[in-house]
Amino acid sequence: MEVQDLDPIGESLGLTCEARAVGWLGPPQVPSGGRLSREAFDVLMEHCLDPWQPYVFMGRHRCEHCVYSGGPGEVHADGRTVRIDGRNLFVPTKDVLYVAPIMIVHYVDAHGYVPPAPFVDALLACPPMRSMAYLKMLHDLGVRAPRPPSGA
Repeated sequence: MEVQDLDPIGESLGLTCEARAVGWLGPPQVPSGGRLSREAFDVLMEHCLDPWQPYVFMGRHRCEHCVYSGGPGEVHADGRTVRIDGRNLFVPTKDVLYVAPIMIVHYVDAHGYVPPAPFVDALLACPPMRSMAYLKMLHDLGVRAPRPPSGA
């Protein structure tokens, strides 16, 4: 997906709510070279441990900024491990849904990427993943959980 931070992506994902891209840093985009606050990084890690997502993109996203390795398969910090794979992070607010690849954790940690302020604010205010408060925010935006397959 080639998009810039805060580009609208709801329609391409089949969402009826306003959705904005964050952290899709394929070339020619480069990480910002800043530093996210430790508090925000800790919250990002927590949300990325087991993110709720209504849509799955196929395959692991490789870091195109790590010249040889393609980036790590996991990011470790303070005894927590986030798997870098095809999952995405959905961060709702009252008015917009931010969508970021799990690779955002690596971009922040290894490349100094600082997400846009509205996303950071939303991240810090976001209820815990899969909590009733989180699911209510998604519901209020019009995002619905996928139905389980029949017989599940």
